[in-house]
Amino acid sequence: MVPLFNRSNPASTWGPWTRAMTATVNQGRSLSSRAAMSYYLQFRQAEGAKGLFLPIPAEPLEEKVVAENLAKAIIPDGSKEAAYSRAVQQLRDQRAEAVALAETESMVAAAGAESIIASTESDDQATTFARVASANACAFCLMLESRGPVYQTIDAASFLPHLLCGCSPEPVMDTGTYRNDKAAESLDLYARSGGDINAMRRDIYAASDNTALNAARREEYAAAKAAEQA
Repeated sequence: MVPLFNRSNPASTWGPWTRAMTATVNQGRSLSSRAAMSYYLQFRQAEGAKGLFLPIPAEPLEEKVVAENLAKAIIPDGSKEAAYSRAVQQLRDQRAEAVALAETESMVAAAGAESIIASTESDDQATTFARVASANACAFCLMLESRGPVYQTIDAASFLPHLLCGCSPEPVMDTGTYRNDKAAESLDLYARSGGDINAMRRDIYAASDNTALNAARREEYAAAKAAEQA
C-alpha cells in the first residue's frame, strides 16, 4: 500500500493514504493483540499461576498517531530533494518505502507488547518483566535481555519495540519457575565484549553478513556525489 503515496506531491494523496494505512495498521494490531493475549494465558498456565485472568487487549491507534509515525519516514524534505538527481531520488524513494513499511510493522508489533504489558501490570500473579530478544536483535536489546527478570516497571525495561525490533516483554510469575536460556547467552556475549555496548555492537556486526547493505550504501553515496558534481 506504500507505493500508493505520491512523494513528489504529498498533498494529493496524503489524506486518503493515511486513512487507508490507519485501517491496515489497526487490523494488524488487532491480530497482534489477540495473539499476545493467547500467549499470555498459555504462558501463565505453563508457569503454574493461580486463578483465572482475562488478558487486556491493546487499543487501536488514532489516524493522527499513524500519520505522524509515517510522516517521519515518507514525506520528503523538499529543500534538499530538489538538488538530487533522478537516480538519487529513486534510491531515496526506495528507502522511504522500506522505512514506512518498517514503521507499519513496528506499530503492529507494538500492540502485542502493549497487551502483554497491560496484562502483566494487572495480574496479581505477575511480579516482574523480562525481555525476550528476537533472532536478529541489536546489542542494546540483547543487553536488556541479558539482565533477566529484573524489571519492576515497564519504564525501566523500555519494552515497546523500536524500528525493526522483534523483541517482546515476557511476564514473570511469582511461582519461581521462570527460565530463559537465551538470556544467559546474551549475558555471555555481553561479558565477552567487556560489558561495553559499543564493543558488543562491533562483535555482532562482525559476525553478520552486511554485504548487500553495504553495497546499497556505496551505491547511494556514489549517486549523491555524482549529483553534487552535475
